[in-house]
Amino acid sequence: MKIACYYPVKKHERAKLALDSFISNPVFKKDKIVIEQIEDDFKMIKDADLCVIITWKKLQRQIAMACNSRKIPIVAIFNPPIRRPDYTIPCIEYFGVFWNRPYGGILVDNKLSNKRWKRLRKAYNIRIKPWRKKGDDILIVHQPYPNFWGNRRRDFFQEAVEASFKTGRKIKFCLRPDRGGNYLSDEVRERWKSMNCEIVYGIQDNMDNIYCAITAGGTSGSKLIFNGVPTFSNDESLIRPLMTTDNLDEFLENPQMPVREKWFNWAAYQQWTSEEMAKGLTWDYLKKIKDQVVRR
Repeated sequence: MKIACYYPVKKHERAKLALDSFISNPVFKKDKIVIEQIEDDFKMIKDADLCVIITWKKLQRQIAMACNSRKIPIVAIFNPPIRRPDYTIPCIEYFGVFWNRPYGGILVDNKLSNKRWKRLRKAYNIRIKPWRKKGDDILIVHQPYPNFWGNRRRDFFQEAVEASFKTGRKIKFCLRPDRGGNYLSDEVRERWKSMNCEIVYGIQDNMDNIYCAITAGGTSGSKLIFNGVPTFSNDESLIRPLMTTDNLDEFLENPQMPVREKWFNWAAYQQWTSEEMAKGLTWDYLKKIKDQVVRR
């Protein structure tokens, strides 16, 4: 078996730790698996049985497309889908690990143990709040990159504001304090103001009186779910298994509030520590679900 790996050109320590930990697991060593680094010309890919990619920038997406065309399975490693409630503390302990692409190769399993979830919840000091059954405002959470892997976020956010406006509720369009609205023009902002849409900053500071939330993927969904906010996502994300409809109008009329306990247990299996990856625990889990989620 041959594994092709791609390190970012700038090998920052966190990315290097994740990739080195994953490919150093005892199963790969025992089976004498060949590990080769992908160069910019992608020649290593054609003979590979597996490709491991760290982070998900433009070049990594190009590698993924090249692998898909050759039907080579991909393991994508990136930032953890569940973050600490306090974003000011780096999420250095965990890494998200998926087949195909971030959030793209998952298999929901309602029979998984709660042991991983208990450890993760304790490590991140996550507090679970009951579903909010009262609230007036709709919170739309901005995501950077206007066209992320085919998700035309610019168009979706316009649709989300228009659909929310029809409900007669106040709309809060939430920007990240560190990035702002990096593709929202002044014209768009002015038009949204006329639709009872207020630009706000930071999720945690704007959860009071929230009826429901809308996202375009990313990690904000899990944070909202933990805080008991019914949340809709138009893209593959950790919260998709909790959604009962893909129709935004239906969701806005009746936001879903499913039982979350089994989802918590499953979600904890979507991110791993470097120590767990080095021991082969991550690969053991990925192998079990490979045949059902790897796109051919």
